[in-house]
Amino acid sequence: LAQECCLVTMGRHAREWSDSVSKCPLPQYDPKRDSSLVIFWSSAVRRNHLNKIGVLDNTGAVIDMDRFRRRYHVIQNELKQAEQVERDRTYDQERSDVEKIVAARRIAAQERRMAGLRNAKEDRRRRQLDLSQTFSRALSSP
Repeated sequence: LAQECCLVTMGRHAREWSDSVSKCPLPQYDPKRDSSLVIFWSSAVRRNHLNKIGVLDNTGAVIDMDRFRRRYHVIQNELKQAEQVERDRTYDQERSDVEKIVAARRIAAQERRMAGLRNAKEDRRRRQLDLSQTFSRALSSP
């Protein structure tokens, strides 16, 4: 019951208080630009860490990530596309190699089959020749 009373009273006070100030967003705090933190950001350990994660440019100045976010996004997408192209190229090369191996095996199988057919024809021709010679000898011998 006591809490309800306080809430009712606070509501009345809040309604009586007028907000005549125009609404505007608070300025963003940027710790990288804070003059009180210059010593913190200039330590060698911090600079090495910032350099590793890519927050420093080539001159050692801090990069404003919000300002360059779009550029980084575009670069990141280009890298993804380049990786995808490389994966596709590798896949196509492997597929091409597999297709060449399959084609070579098919050709080898075709040649073996053709050699088998030639051998079968030669055998049939020899048997026919042998049969005709034996038949002609049988006719001429009596």
